[in-house]
Amino acid sequence: MSQEPQADIGARLDEPAVVEFGDDEPAAKRPRAAQVLTAVRRDWRLVPVIAGLSAVAIFASLIGEWQTTTFTPSDLFGPVPQPTTASLPDLGGYAAGYLIGIFLLVACTSLILFGRPAMRDQLRILGLTAAGISGAVLISMVVWLDENSAALAAADFFIGSQGPAYELTYGRG
Repeated sequence: MSQEPQADIGARLDEPAVVEFGDDEPAAKRPRAAQVLTAVRRDWRLVPVIAGLSAVAIFASLIGEWQTTTFTPSDLFGPVPQPTTASLPDLGGYAAGYLIGIFLLVACTSLILFGRPAMRDQLRILGLTAAGISGAVLISMVVWLDENSAALAAADFFIGSQGPAYELTYGRG
């Protein structure tokens, strides 16, 4: 009988003395926004999907109208003309800047997707630069289209010394 308690004491000394509180399983942590954005950035499927959606948007901007000019009936003599639209070729220098930016971005995107891996870092920098410049061209185009009618300038349509009163709206471009 005296040997059993000593064996029991020896077994207790071999066990680590740890005090635990709470559940055995840790609670699931909610992902932080930075972790979610990192996971999205590292997803290899994201770049082709964005490239495809961008190609559809670029094609729509090339074939769509960029501005619609609607005349007010009070300042015109005779019937009110139909609304006149301006597409990309009517924008002159802005269209050239936009097209150069598109060509550069498409070239960078295709080389990033299908080119050599060693070039991808430099092409990303070039693509980001081209995107920034294209964004600046688009912002300046929006400011210009807000004040001027590209459709009237393209059609040489003016009535009187002041020209007709009209209302400008943006198109799908």
